[in-house]
Amino acid sequence: MNSTESGRQAASGSRPPAGALPWIFAAAGCVAALVIGFAGYRVMHPLGAPSVFAAAARDHHAEVVDRQPGNWQTDRASINQLAAQQGLPGSLLGAFAPAGFRLEQGKIGRLDDLPYLHLVYTNGEQRFSLFLRQEQGTPNHDSIDTANLGPDHVAAFHHGPLSVIIVTDEPGDEASHLARFAAAVFERP
Repeated sequence: MNSTESGRQAASGSRPPAGALPWIFAAAGCVAALVIGFAGYRVMHPLGAPSVFAAAARDHHAEVVDRQPGNWQTDRASINQLAAQQGLPGSLLGAFAPAGFRLEQGKIGRLDDLPYLHLVYTNGEQRFSLFLRQEQGTPNHDSIDTANLGPDHVAAFHHGPLSVIIVTDEPGDEASHLARFAAAVFERP
């Protein structure tokens, strides 16, 4: 073999065969789509976040942020009645909102196939969801668990048998702030 033939073999060995180039680009595109899809999934469902957090964030985003229609009650007597159905005193509901916020609407919804009282509070510009559920055998703990799920921020705690989940699309630690305020309701006389 002379140097011209070995040069042609080396040159042809370094290039993909004719017609293979579109397949290489298609494969690279598929890999990129998988990586982007996985990264997007992890943003919406981070490792370690309870599935009920993701369910609450989806529900808040669809029904509160995007304002999809739902079976909402807006008068206080009806909302208090929903609370009573869940074993909660209606007088407690107003206490969960910081100064400037008011209870706007409520309904019974489902998160992870379990019924929750879904309340929405507003100050005219901002809105947040508060989900309440009486649970059997749930330990009381002081810690507030948080998760950022895409544009939504979730904070939750338990007080005795009461499970409390707060969701907001406000930036920063607003969900944690709201959860600390709600947890303090149980410390007030």
